[in-house]
Amino acid sequence: MKLMNACKLFGLLTALATPGLGNAQQTLTLTVTGVLVGGTCDVNALDRLQDIDLYPVTVAALVSAPGQSYRPKPFFIRLENCAPGLRNAKFSFNGMPDEHESSQWANTHARPAPNVALHIERSDTNVVISPFSVDPRTHSIAIDSVSRTATFAGNVSYWRKNTGAPGEGGVTGQTVFTIDYD
Repeated sequence: MKLMNACKLFGLLTALATPGLGNAQQTLTLTVTGVLVGGTCDVNALDRLQDIDLYPVTVAALVSAPGQSYRPKPFFIRLENCAPGLRNAKFSFNGMPDEHESSQWANTHARPAPNVALHIERSDTNVVISPFSVDPRTHSIAIDSVSRTATFAGNVSYWRKNTGAPGEGGVTGQTVFTIDYD
């Protein structure tokens, strides 16, 4: 599974020109609107783009019961050099939800394993992380005021869907994470 950081930049530049009379005069009104941000953190360079190779699993291991995750693999998103005064980093994750179980992530492999999706959860709380379009909740972590760092810890795993028996094939998925601060 690949994790990519998303950045948001906002700004608006509008120019309104008022035609003058002949060559005598022109009036130009320029309106500029922007947003001042109180500060952010740096995402550790190794965590911006991650390829997470799941542990191998046999089809037989997935047949026991649908609606379960298998062989969780940890991942981390480390924040560094956080601006003084920031208290929390709020993560949201987005990507393609599974078409039958929307709280899980779609298996987008070219030759997908049938009836297998991807499952992401916070490792500290075991709360399921669903695509933001399905569940618009953010996942807040505290920023240490002394070290000015924070670490989001999660697990990604195979998910045995309720739609039929699993079979051989690949499992691939992708999510983009966005961070808001307070």
